[in-house]
Amino acid sequence: MLAEHSFFDPQPVQNAALYYMRAVLHNWRDPDCIKIMKHLRAAASPASKLLVFDYIMPLACKETSSTELLAADTVTPT
Repeated sequence: MLAEHSFFDPQPVQNAALYYMRAVLHNWRDPDCIKIMKHLRAAASPASKLLVFDYIMPLACKETSSTELLAADTVTPT
């Protein structure tokens, strides 16, 4: 079952086998992330799992235009 609620309120689903968070923590400062995680810990059982799918860092590569890609593929005779 997927359910939404405010991260800053106690987790209403108790003892779930799995808690899933997608693209949440990157939007919050560390103190807020700690509060979010503490609510999950309080609701979880010792056997519960937490799956976090989130961004670790912004895109590391600059975007390349199609013109730059075509130019990179062109072999220049020597």
